[in-house]
Amino acid sequence: MKIAFIHNRYIGYRLPFFEKLAKIYGTDFFFDQIDPKTKIRKCAFTYKVLRSIQILNSSIYDCTLSPMLPFHLLRGRYNLFIGADIGHPGTYITFVVAKLLRKPFILCNEGWYYPRTIFRFLRQPLLNIMMLYSDAIVVSGTKAKEFALHVGADPRKVFIAPDASELVVQKITLSDTNELKERLGIGGKCVVLYLGRLVERKGVAVLIEAFSKIEREFDDAVLVIVGGGEERKMLERLSRNLHVRNALFTGYVDEHDKSLYYSIADVFVLPSLAHSGEVWDLVLNEAMSCAKSVISTTAAGASYDLIKNGVNGYIVKEGSVEELSDAMKQLLKNPEKARKMGFESKRIIESGFTFDRMVEGLTAAIKYATPRDWEQRQAT
Repeated sequence: MKIAFIHNRYIGYRLPFFEKLAKIYGTDFFFDQIDPKTKIRKCAFTYKVLRSIQILNSSIYDCTLSPMLPFHLLRGRYNLFIGADIGHPGTYITFVVAKLLRKPFILCNEGWYYPRTIFRFLRQPLLNIMMLYSDAIVVSGTKAKEFALHVGADPRKVFIAPDASELVVQKITLSDTNELKERLGIGGKCVVLYLGRLVERKGVAVLIEAFSKIEREFDDAVLVIVGGGEERKMLERLSRNLHVRNALFTGYVDEHDKSLYYSIADVFVLPSLAHSGEVWDLVLNEAMSCAKSVISTTAAGASYDLIKNGVNGYIVKEGSVEELSDAMKQLLKNPEKARKMGFESKRIIESGFTFDRMVEGLTAAIKYATPRDWEQRQAT
């Protein structure tokens, strides 16, 4: 079986998944661009980065179009086509080519809501058609599955391939953790950690306001904000205005050092805001793989699959300062409970959110979309 897999970006956190898929099937990958933060490395799969035109660029959407994509798809004599992301024009082009050639098409999608923008409104009829006539649909989690069914997908052809993180958890000793805390000037403190971009949709302003309430009860608590972005100066100003004494902005850290920063956390918080583009957010996977209790909001798709309330963390209403503050109090006032929740987080990740499980989900969709080809392949 020869597969064409169309994805908008060559991006680091997807490469292990692509490599595992390519070991099973003959797969050609087509990308519009290379993620600027991803270093090109020798990969165990075949790919092309096509020349593309930028047709939309914002803090949420980065939309490109490759005019030569139809040519490559038609020339390749593929048995199966896979399109990733309902926001990518290449997905719709691939769907049309697959139908013209009468070949199976699988839609991969993480999205679980439909923001009210003109671009989304104009694309709605095409999305409905693609959901109805795709031969299989692969989603990242339960909210994305609910969205697919709401749009009109046949439940029999919807498969879950849970998102996985490529974070390599280093062997970090207690002395490593203490050394970093001393270097940051937070030795002996209970750490509430945020790691990610400092942009509005991440909701860090809500986190700072919630933490300002925490400080009234927990003198030994510190909020460590790791990452860079356009809102950093505004967030630092907000911290001063709210008289937050223990907020530390570290700036951007290298991917290699992420697990070290996760190691200093007593609790990890993802305060995302609703309908903001947070279809999943892999930082939850990362924090949990480092055995951390987690708090996230109803705006992050990952929350619904990764967090069991009261077991490994809490899900709070997006934008709610009170709910976020209360959840942090629950964990900070009982460090042993937070530690046990962290171990449960690690167990959840290792048992269900791996690249092998991602490939299993897609393989199940391929079997469903190509029953005859699969039977012939197994027979030989």
